Amino acid sequence: MERRENGRRRAATGGRAVRPCVWANLGVMNLLPLPALDGGRLVFILIEAIRGKPVDREKEGFVHFAGLVVLMLFMVFVMYNDIIKIIK
Repeated sequence: MERRENGRRRAATGGRAVRPCVWANLGVMNLLPLPALDGGRLVFILIEAIRGKPVDREKEGFVHFAGLVVLMLFMVFVMYNDIIKIIK
């Protein structure tokens, strides 16, 4: 019984150690300058600061939507390749 409790304690401690790394990685990935991510929005804010006037919201929305579509297609492509590797 003591061994089981020891294992649970170690697993919980290991999970707590990994969590900050996952959060940091997610934060960095979210700041990449890709449309539909926060980094893409920061690029538009930077463009507005350089130009001195705001970017048309409709155009910005279209760029973010197109980026989201590309990200979704990439995720489908990766998932398809993973499934094919599992099957073979």
